[in-house]
Amino acid sequence: MEQKKNTDTRKTVRTVTSNDFITAMGIDEMTLKARKLLYIAISQCKKNDQEFFEYQINAKDFAKLMDIEPDNVYREADKITDELMKSFIRLEKPQNNQKKKSYLKLQLFDMCQYENGLLYFQISKKMTGYFLNLKKDFTKPLLNDFLKMKSNYSIEIWHLIQREMKSIKPNSTDIIQFDLSLEELRAITGTQNKLKKIAHFKDKCFDKALREIYDNCGVNITYQNIRIGRKIVGFRCTAVSAVHIDTNNIPDDVKERARQGKERIRNSQKGEKMTKMDKEYIEKEYEQAIKEYNAALTEDDLDTARRTMKRLEAIAMQDYGFDYADELAMKKEACKK
Repeated sequence: MEQKKNTDTRKTVRTVTSNDFITAMGIDEMTLKARKLLYIAISQCKKNDQEFFEYQINAKDFAKLMDIEPDNVYREADKITDELMKSFIRLEKPQNNQKKKSYLKLQLFDMCQYENGLLYFQISKKMTGYFLNLKKDFTKPLLNDFLKMKSNYSIEIWHLIQREMKSIKPNSTDIIQFDLSLEELRAITGTQNKLKKIAHFKDKCFDKALREIYDNCGVNITYQNIRIGRKIVGFRCTAVSAVHIDTNNIPDDVKERARQGKERIRNSQKGEKMTKMDKEYIEKEYEQAIKEYNAALTEDDLDTARRTMKRLEAIAMQDYGFDYADELAMKKEACKK
């Protein structure tokens, strides 16, 4: 009988996937816990593996990784593995004749089993081309980044952003700029028929994901709308990494943001309380948001500025209390047009 391998859950483990997998249909329909177990499984694939092995993880580690009460492990594992065994991805296949449509559906798992306090799983052999022996067009985010996320939207958008950040080779800075199309964002998050108003999409999906990415991954991402005429078709993003920051030719306020982000990550990994965001930085960002509000030409621009102010007020309240948050709000009322 083939020896089963123990699951590697160290914080340095990465989930290596092809870029085609990121944009495949069907993944967006998975629950958060099922998706996390999927990424745990993917992360076990090693660089020189030629096939998928059967892996095992004990109930205690599984409960900790998935944030499940130990007494509920069996029931939750049963529910999650049921979902995984029914899950598949759908890939659209390009055709020379545009009138003809073609697609490919692939099951994600060959087997899941729970026995004697151990959970076993094995990825389907059909997924080999998406997780094994990848030479180009792939991403490798940290598994721990995904496990800390509280929203499917955050996982999906972070994976897509990782693809864009990996495709750009910065010279001496970790300030990276890239564009995200609204069509692709809606496709990977399954919001083609949800959150149809752009303001709702930003508030409930995109902005929420960017906040969680900053808190968990230490990358601060800001954006501007990309328009064709009056219609928003995407976002021009600027990402500042707090982990690999290079201080050459970087503005002081960006350096400070990076320093705070890096400290937050270190403290989080040690299980310590997150450090507070500096008041001077909060106020500078808040004043900039007010200026953008006053200079706004469209309702969407006004809405973006409002959300930025709202986010900073929430940080101020969390780090310094209601009185300080009220002070910021008073600045807004005094300066807004």
